[in-house]
Amino acid sequence: MNRYLLHFRVFNSTKVHDVWIKENGSVSLFLEDILKSWNVDDTSYEHFFYHCENACVVDVNKTWKKNHILPGDHLILL
Repeated sequence: MNRYLLHFRVFNSTKVHDVWIKENGSVSLFLEDILKSWNVDDTSYEHFFYHCENACVVDVNKTWKKNHILPGDHLILL
């Protein structure tokens, strides 16, 4: 299983988080984990990832690989 270094930014922040993920890892589990550990505002809507390179929203029900995420890609948590 390959590991990818991805770059994440929370929408209202300038800080970029560099995170290693497993290509076949669950996007939804990762999202749950970072919402608990990062300082993310609690809102009335569900957070999601925007994939900058593909200009699309990441499907949390798929793996990173099935979302066509590649090493070095940039994502924004909205």
